[in-house]
Amino acid sequence: MLPLSSMFVISDADWKLLMMCKGPRRFEKGSWTNIFVKGLKKVNRFCVFGFKRHSVSSAKTYTVKSLFFSAEGYCKIPSCTVEFRLLMFEKKKVLVKFLGLFKHPIRIS
Repeated sequence: MLPLSSMFVISDADWKLLMMCKGPRRFEKGSWTNIFVKGLKKVNRFCVFGFKRHSVSSAKTYTVKSLFFSAEGYCKIPSCTVEFRLLMFEKKKVLVKFLGLFKHPIRIS
């Protein structure tokens, strides 16, 4: 069973990569997903993650109370109904909220 919410921290090296690919309202296509999937795998190692949309604050500076980054996504396994939302209010700390039922087929080798 998945937790309803969890958190992961982005490494300093990955944070620098994210800041290099930050556009006015989005990260450059394909440049950010691997960083967030790596973090998601720390809290859910079973799902195959896909992203629907994301947004990045256009502000040059932000406070702890302002939202810097958000994204929505889902598990790509057809029988799984897990969806997630990523929220980043603090630098490098990503809150994950999960919805849906974790349902993956069992493989017997």
